[in-house]
Amino acid sequence: MLWNRQTFLIATLALLTLAGCTRDSSTPDLGPCVTPTAGMEIAEDTTLCAGDFQLPAGEGAAIVVTAPNVTLRCPLTNLIGDKIGDGIGVRADGVTIDGCSLAQYGRGIAVEGAGGALRLDKVRMTSMVRAFVDVRAGGDGPPMSVSVRESRFHGSDGGGVSIVGADTVELRDLKITNDRASEGVLLQVVGGRKVTLADSLLHSWKETGGRGMLIADARDVEIRDNNIELSGKGHGLRLVHVSGMKFTGNRILVPPGHTALDIDPRSEKLSFSANRLFFGQVYDRSADADWCGGKLINLWRNGADYHGPQRDAVDCRSQPSDPAAPPDPCVEPTGSLDLTVDTTLCAGEFHLSGETPFAITVSSPNVRVRCEGTKLIGDGTQHAFRVLADGVTIDGCEMSNFKTGFFARDYGAALTISHVKVEGVSEAFADIQGNAERNLKGVQIVDSEFRDSKAGGVHLARAKDVVLRDLRYFNDEPTIESPIHVDHGRDIWIERAKINSHGGKGCNGVWIVDSEGVTVRDSEVEMAGSGDGSHVVNSRALRFVDNRVTVPKGNRALHLDEGCADYAVVGNDFVGGSVHDQGAGGVWCEDSTGNDYRDGAAYDGPDDARGSCPANLDTPEASPSPADADAP
Repeated sequence: MLWNRQTFLIATLALLTLAGCTRDSSTPDLGPCVTPTAGMEIAEDTTLCAGDFQLPAGEGAAIVVTAPNVTLRCPLTNLIGDKIGDGIGVRADGVTIDGCSLAQYGRGIAVEGAGGALRLDKVRMTSMVRAFVDVRAGGDGPPMSVSVRESRFHGSDGGGVSIVGADTVELRDLKITNDRASEGVLLQVVGGRKVTLADSLLHSWKETGGRGMLIADARDVEIRDNNIELSGKGHGLRLVHVSGMKFTGNRILVPPGHTALDIDPRSEKLSFSANRLFFGQVYDRSADADWCGGKLINLWRNGADYHGPQRDAVDCRSQPSDPAAPPDPCVEPTGSLDLTVDTTLCAGEFHLSGETPFAITVSSPNVRVRCEGTKLIGDGTQHAFRVLADGVTIDGCEMSNFKTGFFARDYGAALTISHVKVEGVSEAFADIQGNAERNLKGVQIVDSEFRDSKAGGVHLARAKDVVLRDLRYFNDEPTIESPIHVDHGRDIWIERAKINSHGGKGCNGVWIVDSEGVTVRDSEVEMAGSGDGSHVVNSRALRFVDNRVTVPKGNRALHLDEGCADYAVVGNDFVGGSVHDQGAGGVWCEDSTGNDYRDGAAYDGPDDARGSCPANLDTPEASPSPADADAP
């Protein structure tokens, strides 16, 4: 689902609150308030005073609600523990907690033996050891109903939100995210005769992370319009003994081959419609699940597949089109946007929060993303674009202050990035990598500007038929990686690149490793750091033609290591630094088309490699046509 601007503002304010930002005279008057103290008991409606309070809990709870039907308000209160005990303990029926922020407790809110209507609104939690919310209904009171709304939870070493034994459960507009190596479950509901989860995000991006959601021993369940995304090894969703469920409009993304949805044999009367499943597998062992959902089909993408009785699942999956309504003329970027159809991002400057690792994910093939006067500004904690499909085009976008501008792993064949501007990144402008089984074919990055990276530039690994044309790279940061880095590439064309690094430190301007068929021509490389202008390692069939490379005296303008073969260096202008040839079977053309050495530049290599260019030397003058998008 698309988070709107209001949701984004709420999340931003929440992060600022958790950070303990200074409040000015515009802070609203909360009326009479009580200063929180460690071990205090709440027996009547109470408003806690604004501020940051160190409240260790010991083996118990920092604050305990002991009387029924009490409301605890703390919209501007930050309670900070010492990673032991509970932040707020509830020991009574019918309690409402509104707006509290908690950090660094064993459990944020713990409810034991209570009943009645428990309500948690706009709570914020971060850095818990055992769980964010742990509700265990019981006692002799009335049946418990639990409502959690508009709340944000991030970072737990154990579990997430757990509700056990409640009669009814309503969960709406939640964000439960985790970057810890936890084996726990982000959200679990055990028991309940009516359970609703809607408009929420569950996201764990640690590769060793646990499961997304568990629903067990429940009936009359509705799960709709949620986003579940896991990087770890656990299930996206597991259903155990669930009777009567509508699962509609949800998105589940898990790593390839992992389990997106697991349904045990005791579950029954289940309906699935208009869901999108990516990469993961569905294991259906239920008695009568309906996968057609009437006219609202489920979409299976990027290898997602169904394993079960196949009750109409094949027919439903065979539908060719996405049932979603046509997109609006433009979409406002948010900090958690999933694009599955051609999209134009709205004009304007958008400040994006870091609640998920990726601000914008393109998860369907052959999608075009256009920016018309769009500027994305991150908070330094996210990657801007993630590509999870082939044939994607991203055009005209401007972005700054992200970890990475463009991030792709395993998917991204026929990816085109054009007319973009990326500046102020901490990891790389673009990090695009295939794998040993699947080279990414047909990647193109053209007519784009990259400025100021603290680490890497444009990095391509295990890609083929690649065109990098008219790239402009400027850097005043003391970067430690290369502006252009190609690793295990094949048939790579780099043309009219302009690389200017003044950081006074750094790696090589163009770095080619374990590649074949690389052409670098008509490019300018100027490096002020300690690295080489261009460095080629263990590569074959390099054509280095009509380039100008300038480095400080004593550095190397071009270095070919002993693993290089079948290369030609033709018509280049080397300034300042020497050129080193340790390869075999190469040629340095030193006739009328020869290389020029100035301001201390000199050739250092075997004399028999220098001479006139062979008449049949292949030095292509035009880049290849775009690769076939359907042949990765």
